[in-house]
Amino acid sequence: DWAVAQQTLELADATSPLGQAQAAALKASKEGPADGSAFRAVEAAKAHSGVTLNMTYEAGLQALDPRNFSGPMW
Repeated sequence: DWAVAQQTLELADATSPLGQAQAAALKASKEGPADGSAFRAVEAAKAHSGVTLNMTYEAGLQALDPRNFSGPMW
């Protein structure tokens, strides 16, 4: 559906600075130290696995939020 398509993650080229930063952030969220904020956030989010969140976007810049502030789906 449209909502699932909005959550697809498109990473930049791995050789670009942005691609390297994205890869580092993804690695930190999965393999980071247990006292790191990214790792703790992922672990806390796992408690809500299977929960569906519905969001409504207004017009203008807010409508771009799914594209500009999206991340991986767990």
